[in-house]
Amino acid sequence: MFEALHKEGVLGDMEKRGIELISQYCVDNILAKMADPIFAGYCFDKQADCAAKFVTKLHAKEPVGLLCLKNGRPGVLEYSELDENTASRTNDDGSLYYNESHICMNSFRVDFLVSLTQGDRKEALSNLPFHIEKKKIPTIDEEGSPTTVDAWKLEQFIFDVFEHARNFNTIEVERLEEFSPLKNGPAAGSDNPLSCRTHLSNLHKRLALSLGADFDRESKEMLEISPLVSAGFEDTDHLKQLINGKILPLPSHIQ
Repeated sequence: MFEALHKEGVLGDMEKRGIELISQYCVDNILAKMADPIFAGYCFDKQADCAAKFVTKLHAKEPVGLLCLKNGRPGVLEYSELDENTASRTNDDGSLYYNESHICMNSFRVDFLVSLTQGDRKEALSNLPFHIEKKKIPTIDEEGSPTTVDAWKLEQFIFDVFEHARNFNTIEVERLEEFSPLKNGPAAGSDNPLSCRTHLSNLHKRLALSLGADFDRESKEMLEISPLVSAGFEDTDHLKQLINGKILPLPSHIQ
């Protein structure tokens, strides 16, 4: 992806337009903040080449990558690369030693990405490491019957450029405000379509309450606020005019 941004002239176009910072997020996170001004301001304040948001882990076995130092350089350790003893290691107060979950919400300075395409960094970019992901791959046997085989997928990740940053920073965010991933099907106990819908609704319910609205607080029905009305907890003046002092029916979609 980084090579393609350079090769196809995207980075050059950004430079011509005066774009200094880009944000990147994972498409499976329903609570991802688009072009978060607080995160952007943090990056400019810290003069960060790149920066990452993180949330603390729910428990030792939560399947998330971990922000850490690798040989003194910033990086991410995938959960599949983490043995059980290391994942369960704790501090004196009982908190997890490895506790900063990389939620794949990052920002990159454009000049940093340009620098990755030049000199020694260009060679490093073309030799990013592979991560091994063990999978059961559907196939057919010699008789044509469906079966699965054990396979190793070789994957490369966007965070593997972190180590090349001169200045890398992290910022902790509230999980209930910014991180609800869709990883599993409906039958799973978490990170499924129902949990994503619920977390989005709960976030919007808290916003509505803060602006003077109310609703049946025992109801589990959805409340959704269109981002065209209010993007998260920003641009709330118009939204407040719409809902202040009102009892909202549930389910409801404010647009």
